[in-house]
Amino acid sequence: MKKIYAALFVLVLVTPVAQAKSCILNGCQYVTNATFASSGTDWTTGGGNGVTFPNASQCGTTTNKVAHLDNTEYIEQSFYVDDAYTEYHLNFDLYHLNDTNNWFDQLKITVTNEDTSATETFYIRGSSYTTDCNNLQQNFILANDYDYADVTVRFEVSYSALGQFEIDNVGFWAFK
Repeated sequence: MKKIYAALFVLVLVTPVAQAKSCILNGCQYVTNATFASSGTDWTTGGGNGVTFPNASQCGTTTNKVAHLDNTEYIEQSFYVDDAYTEYHLNFDLYHLNDTNNWFDQLKITVTNEDTSATETFYIRGSSYTTDCNNLQQNFILANDYDYADVTVRFEVSYSALGQFEIDNVGFWAFK
């Protein structure tokens, strides 16, 4: 009897717990605190002088809190995808501040399946913006399989950046 309890105890400790998700129609969104309403809650931050979460974009185009990233700063969130899906998307709103049309300003976005080490990396350069405070709504269709996997989404400003980036409305969407 003691062996059974010990086996159940170990099973409970190593069984992944599903991230709080929200679903609508045929899709589920796995990122929590996507609009940064609770500042950095549910997000890991680092680099530079520290990520800040102002009440609204310096660009004045959103009333949500945003993640404000300066040179070398990053935010990331890890979660467990608790089902099988046919398609995955990463989408977010991105603002570029204080510098226009600069190729050296770079945001690196990485999505990693922690179970298989498969990684998808995307780069957005400041030269994508022709005016200060331009908002680019990003939607990346992901190629890797994230079924029943621990996933990490990371946003990181490159070291050579002269401007800053603000991120809002982050979504890791899974569709049936």
